[in-house]
Amino acid sequence: MTKQKAKNKFPANYKARNRFVPELASMSAATAGGNTTYEKIGCVGFQPDFNRLEAVVYIKQPVGYGGDICSAGSKEYVRFFLSFDNGSTWDDQGVTSFTAYDIPQAAKKRLEYAVTLEIDPKKQFCSDHNFVLVRAILSWKGVPPAGNPDFIPPWGNIHDTEIQVDPLKSIPVWKLLEQAELTLPTNIAQTVDLSQLIPTVEKKALSIAELQMLYKKPKVEPHRFAFSTALKLLTDPDFTASTVQMEPIESGSLSIDWQKVIGAIYKLDGNTSYEELECIGLNPETSELIATFRVKRPYGYSGGPCNKGSIEYVTFWGDFDMDGTFEKCLGTAAVEVYDYNDIPDGSLEYAVFLPVDLTPYKQPCQDGPNVARIRATLSWNAPHPCNKPNQPPYWGNSEDTVIHIPAGPKLPASDWFKPILYTLCSRNVCSIDQGTGLSTGDRPFGGVIWIKGEFPIGPAVVVPDRFKYRVRVRPLDPIGAWQVLTNDFKVWVTKGSGVSLATTSKLTQTVDSNDFYTYREYGTPVSGNWRRVTGPNRALARWATRKEDVGRWEIEIIGKDTLTNTIYQAIQQICPDNTTRQNVILKLDQERPEVVDMRITHVKKNPAAPWKPAMGCDKIKAGSIIKGVYEVSDDHFRKMTLRVLPKSAAHGATVNPASKTYYAPDFEPTTGTSGTWILDTSGMDPCGYVVLLEAWDRTIANCDADGWYNRKSVGFCLVK
Repeated sequence: MTKQKAKNKFPANYKARNRFVPELASMSAATAGGNTTYEKIGCVGFQPDFNRLEAVVYIKQPVGYGGDICSAGSKEYVRFFLSFDNGSTWDDQGVTSFTAYDIPQAAKKRLEYAVTLEIDPKKQFCSDHNFVLVRAILSWKGVPPAGNPDFIPPWGNIHDTEIQVDPLKSIPVWKLLEQAELTLPTNIAQTVDLSQLIPTVEKKALSIAELQMLYKKPKVEPHRFAFSTALKLLTDPDFTASTVQMEPIESGSLSIDWQKVIGAIYKLDGNTSYEELECIGLNPETSELIATFRVKRPYGYSGGPCNKGSIEYVTFWGDFDMDGTFEKCLGTAAVEVYDYNDIPDGSLEYAVFLPVDLTPYKQPCQDGPNVARIRATLSWNAPHPCNKPNQPPYWGNSEDTVIHIPAGPKLPASDWFKPILYTLCSRNVCSIDQGTGLSTGDRPFGGVIWIKGEFPIGPAVVVPDRFKYRVRVRPLDPIGAWQVLTNDFKVWVTKGSGVSLATTSKLTQTVDSNDFYTYREYGTPVSGNWRRVTGPNRALARWATRKEDVGRWEIEIIGKDTLTNTIYQAIQQICPDNTTRQNVILKLDQERPEVVDMRITHVKKNPAAPWKPAMGCDKIKAGSIIKGVYEVSDDHFRKMTLRVLPKSAAHGATVNPASKTYYAPDFEPTTGTSGTWILDTSGMDPCGYVVLLEAWDRTIANCDADGWYNRKSVGFCLVK
């Protein structure tokens, strides 16, 4: 796929004004919708081994994102939906985000970012092709509303794609019986653990003869299905055509002209008729490179999902000094793919991810943004040589992009052994005001808080579990005693060795006798063995705050090198505003918004008629106008919405106002909002209705961007 350069269609000052002035921004939302001048989802893919959805987002302009990298920038949100019935219904999977900045260095080439969301789709038997439709909604600055797959963002876009969920690897007894349409007698069923899991057998790799028979009708070329064997003939002196002929043949007979096969392979030069790499992006939150590619055909991948299939490899290189040479091989990621004779719309989209150590290339924001060119090469059934970034693969292709390396301190070697706190609930610690404890947008925290960070030396360490760390918290209003976090929590760890397929497993983090957790990350894909905490990414601690934990709190982390038994204080970071962070202060809010009042007060027959007080359980004639009052109270009020349900019978009737918010354009007080609402019932069907008030506060509750939530409704009956 050819990459297009971003073009500045309008003067920068016009676009910035249209984007940031509330009046003009709201006009754009009303008249445009889905504006992709600044940002656009380019690709969405799925990593079935890890149940990870990946979206690559193009940042297309050098300005228009709220400020340079020393500012707070602006958020780009992506909400994912799944449909198991081809789009008739959608299941909301949640939202993720990254921060975009004004980066003039990107004027001639768009930047590509990535976001990741782990999902838990239903798995089926390998004989069932479990295709799922994915929808991703990109929205600049505003979180796409939950449960609304048809939301059109003012700035951003909607992207649909098809994915394949991996089959079950272990099957409960009850599901086996259900699949076989068998029922156990009651006396037996009561004595057997039907939830017991039975592992599936190891998948079998099809022989060359079996593949030749399988692909006779679909007409898959011999230099495709015999590719791996042909490479052995080329590279292994002990492996000959006679060796192939001597292999066990379970069905059919082998008849291949190896000279023609090898000649056809030499002519491939990056063939994309079966698979094609489309997007590359950097996930700045996880420090991972993401690549998405499309599988285009129903056959040609060495067998279906009940067999071993084949492997798609993606190798990455970096040009960190921007001299045009990809001098550093960053490693190879891989994923298994299969034949699907009923492949939807002719293609499926996959993704791979590769952890990268960007610590040596980070620089303080005051030194300006640091960008780098990245090349990725997709290569089917054979990893691409790490020392040949300019050579095309046989099957597959290469793509280049530009990434922004997140700003960070230039660390002396001695600081690499110290822990560093990056985020609380994915909010950068530098975005949290140390006076108020509020994150950008005047947002407190509440519920479960994931504390994330790292030891910068981790990727250079070849021995696992060398480092440990301790986490403490204390209240500040008033100052109280330090409390050590000692609770167990579960994380997902991903590990690999070189170009081999990575694996993932759940691990329980526990403290030792001195209240230290073990740091789990080490190594890189280039150096050999490696491991990363991937769910939640780079999680160091899970702090389950209590309802009584309110006000400002301080978080401290210290590290320990078990090899030398040296204790290290956390790195003191210098933030863009020249403040520092070593310990981090945040504010806790555990209260939901209170809906103080929500009722119907008056009714009138038409616009010219006088208002009459509404009576309790009143029946209202269709076409009347209803008036009511609302009041929402909270210390950190964010948003209130009003709508009439059921929507289908209301035929587009809306409540006025439809919403009120703490932010632009309403600028309601932080303590809440109140007023009157109006509903014109003209055109609504006679039916029972409710006017639903929903309220959210600004709390980052349980690390969810939506905040604490409450609701209240008032009902009425509309009659002819």
